[in-house]
Order: sequence, then C-alpha cells, then structure tokens
Amino acid sequence: MTAVIGSKSFATLDEAIKAARSGDTVKISGEFSSPVSVPESASGVSIVGDNATISTSGKPAVRSMNPRKLSDESGPMARRDVKVSNVTLRSKDATCVEVPVGGSLSIVDCKITATGASGIVASGGLVRAENSQVEGCGLYGVLASDAGRVECVGLTATGNAKAGLLARGAGMCPLPSEQQCHSWRMLT
Repeated sequence: MTAVIGSKSFATLDEAIKAARSGDTVKISGEFSSPVSVPESASGVSIVGDNATISTSGKPAVRSMNPRKLSDESGPMARRDVKVSNVTLRSKDATCVEVPVGGSLSIVDCKITATGASGIVASGGLVRAENSQVEGCGLYGVLASDAGRVECVGLTATGNAKAGLLARGAGMCPLPSEQQCHSWRMLT
C-alpha cells in the first residue's frame, strides 16, 4: 500500500491526509485496513486511487468532518469539498461512508459496500456521489437524515437489503434533472 503527495511517501493514509493542504492530491494504491477520518483542515484535498481499496470492520471506511467551504478560487462560491475518487470502499458492520453534521465529501467513480449497515449516510452533512455504485449493503444503499443531503449523479444502488435510497426526517436526496434520471437506478 502506498500514499503519496507529490514525491513524498507516507507510512499510512492517515498521515498523508493530515499532512495534505488545500489543493493537494493524495495518490493511493493497494489495500488499506484503517478507517479514514478526514479532518476539517483537509478542505479541497483529493484522494485518488489506483487499484486502491479501503476496507474496515466496525468503523466507517471514510468519515468526513471537513466542513463545506466556499471559495472564489474557481469563480464565485466554488465548492472546496474533499474528493475521493477511483477507490473501492468496504466496511463490515458499520456505515461505509459517513458524513455527520457540518461535514462534506464528494465521491466519484467509487464502489461502496457495507455488510450489516448502510453504504452512504449523510446525517446532517453533504455528500455528492457521482458515477459510483453502492451495492450489497446490509441496510440502505444511501441514507440522508437529520437535514443531511446526498446529491446523486450517475449513482447506481443495487442489491441492498432494505432500499437503494432513503431520505428520512429532514434529509434530502434530490435526484438529477429529468435528462439525467436515466443514470440513477434505485433497486432493492
């Protein structure tokens, strides 16, 4: 397993994320068994996989406390979310991707599985899930609750024990415009 920022290698993915600054790309490969907790300081960091897997037991594979920040670096009010792309995320007996109140995370081209729990849970936080698959989860594929919001674009949720998508309480899972709805499938 490797975690690299530029030309600097880190012993663990956690060390690389803690060292990363806004705009950095953490490149990972191999299998990681420790959960990833994205701190507030990681705003604007990208975690990009090359045949990479984050697999945990009893804890979320990824938990983002990164607040949704807005910046004018790429035009007015550009988003500065942490982005995870091209990574297989698996958890056993815990939510796979968790974004609590105030957190934000973008997931792109990822495969997500949570045996015994839900795949993506936004409990007050914001998740943007794009061109990813959530499958084989023990509960829901995607769950938005407690004013959480999950934006789904090209997301496929299949083979989940309860439902592919659930918005509970004040949670929101807005579906894309009608031209894009063909890319969202909710199957139980």
